[in-house]
Amino acid sequence: MPATPLSPNNIGDNRYLAGTNTETGITATSGGTQAAAYALSAQISRVDVAAAPGDSVLLPEIQQWANGDARPGAVGQLVFVRNATANAVQVFGASTDTINGVATATGISLPAGKSLIAWAESLALPSHVGSWAALISA
Repeated sequence: MPATPLSPNNIGDNRYLAGTNTETGITATSGGTQAAAYALSAQISRVDVAAAPGDSVLLPEIQQWANGDARPGAVGQLVFVRNATANAVQVFGASTDTINGVATATGISLPAGKSLIAWAESLALPSHVGSWAALISA
């Protein structure tokens, strides 16, 4: 189910406050490809089902929103992904977005029981190629 913010719009300078936009009960999509990946829609996401290693999820597409709009995927925003499954999950960038310089069609592996923090680092214009910087927990 797509995430819905629990805070009203435009509190201070942010539309979505950290910790108020969550999605749980996510099933990573089988097939292990970017095209088939489950599209994450929240700042905080927990993957609860991955039937096989390599089942996949897709980070929000990095966008250039208006000042003060902090939707997931906005340049400068953090996204947290928890893999609460017994299998590694493949994490992809949307469209042509890269993660740690890895080609978007390759993605990165998020091991079972680990978490990923990704920062929407940049968006090149006019090409609209975004860059995620990501860390995986120990």
